[in-house]
Amino acid sequence: MVMVKKNSVEMWKEALAHVTPTMWKNTVDHMNKIIREWWERELVFDREEIAPLIIDINKDSDYSFSDYDSEDSNTAEGIQPL
Repeated sequence: MVMVKKNSVEMWKEALAHVTPTMWKNTVDHMNKIIREWWERELVFDREEIAPLIIDINKDSDYSFSDYDSEDSNTAEGIQPL
Protein backbone atom coordinates (compact mmCIF):
# COMPACT_ATOMS: atom_id res chain seq x y z
CA MET A 1 0.00 0.00 0.00
CA VAL A 2 1.36 3.37 -1.02
CA MET A 3 0.65 6.35 1.22
CA VAL A 4 0.05 9.53 -0.71
CA LYS A 5 0.58 12.77 1.13
CA LYS A 6 -1.96 15.44 0.35
CA ASN A 7 -1.97 18.88 1.78
CA SER A 8 -4.99 19.92 3.76
CA VAL A 9 -6.25 22.38 1.13
CA GLU A 10 -6.39 19.64 -1.51
CA MET A 11 -8.22 17.30 0.87
CA TRP A 12 -10.67 20.07 1.77
CA LYS A 13 -11.41 20.81 -1.89
CA GLU A 14 -11.93 17.11 -2.56
CA ALA A 15 -14.35 16.77 0.35
CA LEU A 16 -16.32 19.86 -0.70
CA ALA A 17 -16.65 18.49 -4.22
CA HIS A 18 -18.87 15.73 -2.79
CA VAL A 19 -21.23 18.11 -1.00
CA THR A 20 -24.42 18.71 -2.93
CA PRO A 21 -26.56 21.85 -2.59
CA THR A 22 -29.22 19.73 -0.87
CA MET A 23 -26.71 18.42 1.69
CA TRP A 24 -25.50 21.96 2.35
CA LYS A 25 -29.09 23.28 2.73
CA ASN A 26 -29.98 20.47 5.14
CA THR A 27 -26.90 21.17 7.23
CA VAL A 28 -27.62 24.90 7.42
CA ASP A 29 -31.29 24.26 8.25
CA HIS A 30 -30.29 21.82 10.99
CA MET A 31 -27.85 24.30 12.53
CA ASN A 32 -30.43 27.09 12.39
CA LYS A 33 -32.89 24.82 14.21
CA ILE A 34 -30.36 24.05 16.93
CA ILE A 35 -29.51 27.74 17.35
CA ARG A 36 -33.20 28.68 17.56
CA GLU A 37 -33.87 25.97 20.19
CA TRP A 38 -30.95 27.07 22.35
CA TRP A 39 -31.95 30.72 22.00
CA GLU A 40 -35.46 29.87 23.23
CA ARG A 41 -33.98 27.94 26.16
CA GLU A 42 -31.78 30.89 27.07
CA LEU A 43 -34.76 33.24 27.08
CA VAL A 44 -36.69 30.91 29.40
CA PHE A 45 -33.66 30.45 31.61
CA ASP A 46 -33.05 34.18 31.85
CA ARG A 47 -36.67 34.93 32.74
CA GLU A 48 -37.61 32.14 35.09
CA GLU A 49 -34.63 30.58 36.79
CA ILE A 50 -32.52 33.51 37.88
CA ALA A 51 -33.88 35.86 40.50
CA PRO A 52 -32.60 39.41 40.19
CA LEU A 53 -29.97 40.56 42.65
CA ILE A 54 -30.64 44.12 43.73
CA ILE A 55 -28.13 46.00 45.84
CA ASP A 56 -29.19 49.40 47.10
CA ILE A 57 -25.99 51.40 47.46
CA ASN A 58 -27.85 54.43 48.79
CA LYS A 59 -29.01 52.75 52.01
CA ASP A 60 -26.96 52.86 55.18
CA SER A 61 -26.07 49.44 56.46
CA ASP A 62 -25.45 48.08 59.92
CA TYR A 63 -22.88 45.72 58.40
CA SER A 64 -19.28 46.29 59.33
CA PHE A 65 -16.22 44.28 58.46
CA SER A 66 -15.16 44.59 62.09
CA ASP A 67 -18.20 42.47 63.04
CA TYR A 68 -16.44 39.51 61.43
CA ASP A 69 -12.84 40.23 62.34
CA SER A 70 -11.23 37.69 64.62
CA GLU A 71 -7.82 36.31 65.42
CA ASP A 72 -8.49 33.41 63.05
CA SER A 73 -10.07 35.37 60.20
CA ASN A 74 -8.37 33.37 57.44
CA THR A 75 -10.16 30.09 58.18
CA ALA A 76 -13.82 29.19 58.20
CA GLU A 77 -15.36 26.81 60.68
CA GLY A 78 -15.43 23.27 59.36
CA ILE A 79 -13.06 23.93 56.45
CA GLN A 80 -9.64 22.37 56.57
CA PRO A 81 -6.67 23.36 54.42
CA LEU A 82 -5.58 20.88 51.75
